Amino acid sequence: MSQRIDSIAKGLVLVSGLFLCQKVFCQNIEAEVKGPRPVEKAILMLEPAYGMAITYDDTLTVHPSLLEDLTDALRNPSAEPTDTESQQRHLFQKSRAITFSYQRRSSLPSLNGDPQEFEQETRAAIRSALSSVLKGYAASGGPETFSVTEDAGGFHVFPINFLSESGELKTMAPILDTKITIVPKQRSRMELLEEICQAVTAGTGINVGVGTVSPNLMRTATSISGTDQPVRSLLTRLMAELKPTGVVVEANGTKKVFILPEGTDGPFSWSLLYGPGWGYALNIDHVVLKAE
Repeated sequence: MSQRIDSIAKGLVLVSGLFLCQKVFCQNIEAEVKGPRPVEKAILMLEPAYGMAITYDDTLTVHPSLLEDLTDALRNPSAEPTDTESQQRHLFQKSRAITFSYQRRSSLPSLNGDPQEFEQETRAAIRSALSSVLKGYAASGGPETFSVTEDAGGFHVFPINFLSESGELKTMAPILDTKITIVPKQRSRMELLEEICQAVTAGTGINVGVGTVSPNLMRTATSISGTDQPVRSLLTRLMAELKPTGVVVEANGTKKVFILPEGTDGPFSWSLLYGPGWGYALNIDHVVLKAE
């Protein structure tokens, strides 16, 4: 059963962490990230730092105060826009900076000890880091509330509300908690992802499509199916199936497959990213533990 970490509500003040420094390293690292999705950017730092999957779902971004129009900046000044292009606006989430702290993996007591105890310590460190990230987001003025759940596959960060176009903070059912049915049959993983996205779109009325994924991984057949199952559960099963076997490169016109070095066979994770005026894109990434 998932373990819920307390949601961090708007208005919390970021509390400075206690930094215990040793001669070689500091147990805690203070970090700052800036971008249109600062919570996701922080997660992209934490995943390789701990080698564990932390999935992320974007909130709906529709209120004008959270958006910026970059149409003119992206327009080619030497090209005459078509009628369609002249009416189309390019909206993006406004950039926001957040600060947070996390514990260095090499400072966990059981790094070279009992694997089960080390995993427990790693999970505790990730819980603390995510709490710091969400406090930092709230302190930066981020209006939405994110929640965190934990299961055998890792952690899941998702919004439970959003700022509506009228400026009202409204409850938001997590997109990937939508229950769908995938009928039993053999299909490619890409076909499975496409069916999942189509079912979520039909069930929520919000456009969801497949974003960035590895074509090589998605060609493999899968038998994953389910009746009235949460999308998050189906995706967790798919992540457990994915195993990196190598990287395909071309040398002198000949394709060669290089097996990934030992230590890079980490888990897979997803991010569900919202594009203003379009909808969501489901992306799948490989988590590779970063050498310290």
